[in-house]
Amino acid sequence: MHIKQLEKNKYRVWIDINTDYLGKRKQKSKVFYASTKRELNTQINEWVESISGISAQCRTVSDMCNAVWSQVINNKSPNTIHTYNDQRNRIDNTIGSLRLEKLSPRTLQMWVDDLSSELSPRTIRFTYSLLRNCCSIAVTWNLIKTNPCHDVSLPTVRKKEVQILSPEDFSVFCSHLDELPLDYKVCFELALFGSLRKGEVLGILEDEIPDDGRFYIKRARYSPNLGEVFVKETKTSSGERLCILPQLVVDDVIALRKQHIQSKLKYGKAWIDSPYLLKEENGEAFHASLCITRLQSYMKKIGLEPISFHALRHTYASICISLGVNPEIVSKRMGHSNLSTTLGIYTHLFEQKNNDDEIASALGTMLSQSVEKCE
Repeated sequence: MHIKQLEKNKYRVWIDINTDYLGKRKQKSKVFYASTKRELNTQINEWVESISGISAQCRTVSDMCNAVWSQVINNKSPNTIHTYNDQRNRIDNTIGSLRLEKLSPRTLQMWVDDLSSELSPRTIRFTYSLLRNCCSIAVTWNLIKTNPCHDVSLPTVRKKEVQILSPEDFSVFCSHLDELPLDYKVCFELALFGSLRKGEVLGILEDEIPDDGRFYIKRARYSPNLGEVFVKETKTSSGERLCILPQLVVDDVIALRKQHIQSKLKYGKAWIDSPYLLKEENGEAFHASLCITRLQSYMKKIGLEPISFHALRHTYASICISLGVNPEIVSKRMGHSNLSTTLGIYTHLFEQKNNDDEIASALGTMLSQSVEKCE
């Protein structure tokens, strides 16, 4: 932008408006009459906004994201907001300073291609989706005229093969569980024999599991960063579901509670009385990262290839399927919002059907057999 005073209270203003098809700079100019600088700036801002369709207070990509951010995160869970903030930082650090009039499908394609050299296709798609959402809201709020997020080729996300314990690895895994501290043993058992997500395991309260092993999953606890803890309701209404644990796992839960009573007496005032079932030796609640690192260490110690914590939940599903359990029942036990989710993940494993009541007893039998092999 260039401003030239022609005479008292009279100014001519030039602004750049992109380039033509030959790359030549294009400009517009207009004469303004104003007695103060503030009055002149107001008129210029209104003129620029009318030409470009971009609000005078919303010049860059970061400005736009700031303007709509409250709506983007409205009614989102703390854990989702934490993820959005990571993606938002990525946008700010890469194209945040880009002026909105230069934000076009071509520019976005170059941005996506640059990100592809460093980030996974899944991360790129999530980041692009967030920017598209910001632009969509900005259009609704008349901050920009049109949404530039279209006709962009995004990297393909290859579907990962579901990671599970093979029957042989399952036997080895279970036969060494008694070598673990009781808290970690119960942690792994709840995921493997209860079909629980990591956050759901961490969200179980101290006295929530009754002696018959039948209880409802009601919440999940997340701690993406040290010192941050988010507790929220289950992902969907179907996520609040009945969990039935094998008796051997229930026995371990009961033993764990007794161990906590002894530890509380041992630590006295130093005991951190967390309300959750899974605790550190001093009573502090488990941090999510500990579940992952301890699992990796355990797998390495017993001579198995490392797996993700979520693979324990996948293993539960594969066991149910191998027993011939009806897909609808498996979906219900997994807490999926619809059957298509279950079929999409495990469709290649389904063969025949069986009864829902056989799951817990069959899992218990498999666990006890693995333990007996070790003795």
